[in-house]
Amino acid sequence: MILRSKLNRDDWRSLEVAAEIDHWQSDAMKIYKDKLSPGYSYPLKPSVLAKLIEERRVKTPASLYQWDKRSSPEGVIFSAGFYPPGGPGGYGSKGYETEIISIVCRSVPSSERHAARIFLEESVFPAFADWILDIEKLPANSTVRREKQLFTRSWPPTDLQADVR
Repeated sequence: MILRSKLNRDDWRSLEVAAEIDHWQSDAMKIYKDKLSPGYSYPLKPSVLAKLIEERRVKTPASLYQWDKRSSPEGVIFSAGFYPPGGPGGYGSKGYETEIISIVCRSVPSSERHAARIFLEESVFPAFADWILDIEKLPANSTVRREKQLFTRSWPPTDLQADVR
Protein backbone atom coordinates (compact mmCIF):
# COMPACT_ATOMS: atom_id res chain seq x y z
CA MET A 1 0.00 0.00 0.00
CA ILE A 2 1.33 3.43 -0.92
CA LEU A 3 0.04 6.62 0.69
CA ARG A 4 0.79 9.92 -1.00
CA SER A 5 0.95 13.40 0.49
CA LYS A 6 2.15 16.70 -0.89
CA LEU A 7 3.97 18.99 1.50
CA ASN A 8 5.45 22.36 0.77
CA ARG A 9 9.00 23.00 1.94
CA ASP A 10 7.58 25.39 4.56
CA ASP A 11 5.53 22.56 6.10
CA TRP A 12 8.66 20.76 7.34
CA ARG A 13 12.19 21.86 8.00
CA SER A 14 13.90 18.49 8.19
CA LEU A 15 13.36 14.76 8.27
CA GLU A 16 12.87 14.97 12.01
CA VAL A 17 9.94 17.37 11.64
CA ALA A 18 8.52 15.24 8.83
CA ALA A 19 8.79 12.16 11.03
CA GLU A 20 6.71 13.91 13.67
CA ILE A 21 3.98 14.60 11.10
CA ASP A 22 4.09 11.03 9.82
CA HIS A 23 2.38 8.08 11.50
CA TRP A 24 4.47 5.04 10.61
CA GLN A 25 2.63 1.94 9.41
CA SER A 26 4.25 -1.43 8.91
CA ASP A 27 2.30 -2.17 5.72
CA ALA A 28 2.92 1.11 3.88
CA MET A 29 5.57 3.18 2.20
CA LYS A 30 4.37 6.73 2.61
CA ILE A 31 5.41 9.25 0.00
CA TYR A 32 5.91 12.99 0.41
CA LYS A 33 6.73 15.20 -2.57
CA ASP A 34 8.23 18.66 -2.51
CA LYS A 35 7.16 21.12 -5.23
CA LEU A 36 9.66 21.04 -8.10
CA SER A 37 11.59 24.02 -9.44
CA PRO A 38 11.16 24.69 -13.16
CA GLY A 39 13.50 22.53 -15.23
CA TYR A 40 13.82 19.78 -12.59
CA SER A 41 12.30 16.30 -12.32
CA TYR A 42 12.22 13.43 -9.89
CA PRO A 43 14.16 10.47 -11.28
CA LEU A 44 12.65 7.97 -8.87
CA LYS A 45 9.41 6.17 -9.63
CA PRO A 46 7.94 5.42 -6.18
CA SER A 47 6.15 2.34 -7.55
CA VAL A 48 9.50 0.80 -8.59
CA LEU A 49 10.96 1.34 -5.12
CA ALA A 50 7.79 0.02 -3.45
CA LYS A 51 7.90 -3.09 -5.66
CA LEU A 52 11.57 -3.69 -4.74
CA ILE A 53 10.77 -3.36 -1.04
CA GLU A 54 7.91 -5.87 -1.40
CA GLU A 55 9.84 -8.33 -3.59
CA ARG A 56 12.91 -8.32 -1.35
CA ARG A 57 10.62 -8.67 1.70
CA VAL A 58 11.98 -5.69 3.58
CA LYS A 59 10.15 -5.71 6.91
CA THR A 60 11.07 -2.26 8.23
CA PRO A 61 8.42 0.42 7.51
CA ALA A 62 9.59 3.04 5.03
CA SER A 63 8.73 6.60 4.09
CA LEU A 64 9.92 8.32 0.93
CA TYR A 65 10.57 12.05 0.75
CA GLN A 66 11.11 13.52 -2.73
CA TRP A 67 12.89 16.83 -2.30
CA ASP A 68 13.74 19.57 -4.74
CA LYS A 69 17.44 20.06 -5.53
CA ARG A 70 17.76 23.23 -3.44
CA SER A 71 17.52 21.31 -0.18
CA SER A 72 20.18 18.72 -0.96
CA PRO A 73 23.83 18.44 -0.08
CA GLU A 74 25.88 18.76 -3.25
CA GLY A 75 25.58 15.68 -5.40
CA VAL A 76 23.53 13.43 -3.11
CA ILE A 77 20.59 12.02 -5.08
CA PHE A 78 19.49 9.16 -2.80
CA SER A 79 19.88 8.70 0.91
CA ALA A 80 18.30 6.37 3.42
CA GLY A 81 18.45 6.37 7.17
CA PHE A 82 17.70 3.39 9.36
CA TYR A 83 16.39 4.51 12.75
CA PRO A 84 16.08 2.09 15.67
CA PRO A 85 13.22 2.20 18.18
CA GLY A 86 13.63 5.03 20.63
CA GLY A 87 15.90 6.88 18.21
CA PRO A 88 15.65 10.61 17.67
CA GLY A 89 12.05 11.29 16.73
CA GLY A 90 12.24 15.01 16.22
CA TYR A 91 11.80 18.11 18.27
CA GLY A 92 10.56 17.17 21.73
CA SER A 93 9.80 13.59 20.69
CA LYS A 94 10.59 10.55 22.80
CA GLY A 95 11.65 8.62 19.70
CA TYR A 96 10.19 6.10 17.31
CA GLU A 97 8.14 3.17 18.58
CA THR A 98 9.57 0.80 15.96
CA GLU A 99 12.45 0.65 13.50
CA ILE A 100 11.93 2.83 10.44
CA ILE A 101 13.61 3.68 7.14
CA SER A 102 13.52 7.27 5.98
CA ILE A 103 14.37 7.57 2.27
CA VAL A 104 15.13 10.84 0.48
CA CYS A 105 15.44 11.20 -3.29
CA ARG A 106 16.45 14.58 -4.69
CA SER A 107 15.44 16.13 -7.98
CA VAL A 108 17.79 16.41 -10.96
CA PRO A 109 17.78 18.63 -14.04
CA SER A 110 15.05 17.32 -16.34
CA SER A 111 17.63 16.59 -19.04
CA GLU A 112 19.31 14.09 -16.64
CA ARG A 113 16.16 12.38 -15.36
CA HIS A 114 16.30 9.32 -17.62
CA ALA A 115 19.99 8.57 -16.96
CA ALA A 116 19.51 9.14 -13.22
CA ARG A 117 16.48 6.82 -13.19
CA ILE A 118 18.51 4.03 -14.83
CA PHE A 119 21.30 4.59 -12.26
CA LEU A 120 18.81 4.38 -9.39
CA GLU A 121 17.00 1.30 -10.65
CA GLU A 122 20.04 -0.69 -11.79
CA SER A 123 22.67 0.29 -9.23
CA VAL A 124 21.30 2.11 -6.20
CA PHE A 125 18.10 0.16 -5.46
CA PRO A 126 19.73 -3.30 -5.37
CA ALA A 127 22.54 -1.98 -3.13
CA PHE A 128 19.98 -0.26 -0.88
CA ALA A 129 17.92 -3.45 -0.54
CA ASP A 130 21.05 -5.47 0.33
CA TRP A 131 22.04 -2.82 2.90
CA ILE A 132 18.71 -2.81 4.73
CA LEU A 133 18.35 -6.61 4.59
CA ASP A 134 21.84 -6.95 6.10
CA ILE A 135 20.68 -4.76 9.00
CA GLU A 136 17.42 -6.70 9.40
CA LYS A 137 19.34 -10.00 9.65
CA LEU A 138 21.20 -8.77 12.72
CA PRO A 139 19.91 -9.60 16.20
CA ALA A 140 17.88 -6.83 17.86
CA ASN A 141 20.64 -6.27 20.43
CA SER A 142 23.34 -5.76 17.75
CA THR A 143 25.25 -2.50 18.08
CA VAL A 144 24.63 -1.77 14.39
CA ARG A 145 20.89 -2.33 14.70
CA ARG A 146 20.58 -0.20 17.84
CA GLU A 147 22.09 2.90 16.19
CA LYS A 148 21.16 5.13 13.27
CA GLN A 149 22.64 3.87 9.99
CA LEU A 150 23.05 5.82 6.74
CA PHE A 151 23.17 4.86 3.07
CA THR A 152 23.87 7.51 0.40
CA ARG A 153 24.53 7.69 -3.32
CA SER A 154 25.54 10.68 -5.44
CA TRP A 155 24.67 11.93 -8.91
CA PRO A 156 26.50 11.91 -11.14
CA PRO A 157 27.99 8.66 -9.84
CA THR A 158 31.45 8.84 -8.32
CA ASP A 159 34.09 6.14 -7.99
CA LEU A 160 33.67 6.15 -4.22
CA GLN A 161 30.00 6.01 -3.32
CA ALA A 162 29.37 6.60 0.40
CA ASP A 163 27.98 3.59 2.22
CA VAL A 164 28.37 4.37 5.91
CA ARG A 165 27.08 1.82 8.40
